Amino acid sequence: MLAAQARTRYQQSNVRTVSREKLLLMLFDGAIGFAGASKARYDAGDFVGFREYLVRCQAVVTELLTTLDAKAGGEVAENLQRLYLFLLDHLNEANLRTIGGNMDDVARILITLREGFDGAIRSLAASGCGERSM
Repeated sequence: MLAAQARTRYQQSNVRTVSREKLLLMLFDGAIGFAGASKARYDAGDFVGFREYLVRCQAVVTELLTTLDAKAGGEVAENLQRLYLFLLDHLNEANLRTIGGNMDDVARILITLREGFDGAIRSLAASGCGERSM
């Protein structure tokens, strides 16, 4: 019990002290991990676990969606909004119809997005415009 509480405190402290860029990548890592865990539970026939991790993935994608800044992001933010809404629709369908394959699709899209953001963050950092402490 104490170890779990210490881990929770550490994770909360870590989230409060990292850069916005690192936090974004952490969100993607969480969503990807939840999608993978959901699919693994589906494959094992654990449909309660499948839905538990699916809902966690939905929560992260919803967070990504709600934190978009349409004014600052312009067309890129609009395209990301469409992608996040597509992911949420795909997750809802997986939940309603118990479709494990949707989780693979969601994970692939999230991985592609994460790789793109990671590359952009690294490029900005290398040019001196972005976060240097990645």
